Amino acid sequence: MKFTWKTEINLPLDKVVALYTNMDNYKEWQTEFKSYELISGKPNEVGTVTKLVYKSITKIETITSQHLPAEISAEYEHIYGKKTMMIHVGTNRFTALGENKTLFEMDMELTKFFGFLPKLMAKFMGGAVRKYYQKWVDQFKAFAEKV
Repeated sequence: MKFTWKTEINLPLDKVVALYTNMDNYKEWQTEFKSYELISGKPNEVGTVTKLVYKSITKIETITSQHLPAEISAEYEHIYGKKTMMIHVGTNRFTALGENKTLFEMDMELTKFFGFLPKLMAKFMGGAVRKYYQKWVDQFKAFAEKV
């Protein structure tokens, strides 16, 4: 399953990228985000591993590609309790549309599911996934434009 979300943000490219790549800002726009822990590497560099803790899930993020300010990609391992339930790949793109306008695009591909229930849920939850991450994109835009 692949999904894409887009929004235009009324800020310069460098400001949008700086706000997005600063994990201290995640709590401002990511639903249920609690904390993060750098496991290895340096923030936003290829190979860096970070533990992202949400109210009901933990994700292990591994940066797989970085071409900032244009793009950054990562693989996310979703852990519920002590079990890996799925893996998704995310790519975030930033394009200057003018001096004070940036196009923010978030692509996601759900790549692996572990167990019958996650596979079943994936088939029926596409609409919910789309709405959930659209909310994040909208909340990031609102956060960025008010800072």
